Amino acid sequence: MKNQNYVIAIDGYSSCGKSTLAKQLSAHLNFTYVDSGAMYRAITLHLLRDNVDINDIAAVENSLNSARVSFKQIDEQVRIFLNDEDVS
Repeated sequence: MKNQNYVIAIDGYSSCGKSTLAKQLSAHLNFTYVDSGAMYRAITLHLLRDNVDINDIAAVENSLNSARVSFKQIDEQVRIFLNDEDVS
């Protein structure tokens, strides 16, 4: 049988329980939970550390070439790593 990849996106207002629901649903379905907000914050941290002018698109693109973002589950928690540094 062919492996299938599923993506479930939950949309809603701030503080309405999206993350809580997503974590519970992913645990119930045995899916990987990815916090897109944490991913965007990690990229922002990378750009800030690299002192990139966000109005300079070429500089942003160049900086992003060296950004490695990954998620790892450690002790029931999903941690986010930026260039192998835990930035959770």
